Amino acid sequence: MNYRKKGSLVNAVLYTGHNGGYLKEWSGGAVVESPVCEPSPDNPTGFYVQISNSSGSFSRPAGVGDWILRDEGGHYQSLPDQIFRDTYEAVIP
Repeated sequence: MNYRKKGSLVNAVLYTGHNGGYLKEWSGGAVVESPVCEPSPDNPTGFYVQISNSSGSFSRPAGVGDWILRDEGGHYQSLPDQIFRDTYEAVIP
């Protein structure tokens, strides 16, 4: 589904902890699920994905419940659910 923020359009997917394969396919390999489950106070499930940045290395991980965004330039980032919902609105086709 598409979302809009102040005139910019992004495509976004909520990471559920069960859709890592879809995210990898959707992003052309830029978003990959970690093969290691590492629970923490911020991410009790331990499941997370990592997002490749422009240099090809991975940026900060995104946990279950975070949104993965792809902008019009093909760049990826993650946002916590509440920040995403406060910032973006769905675009109905």
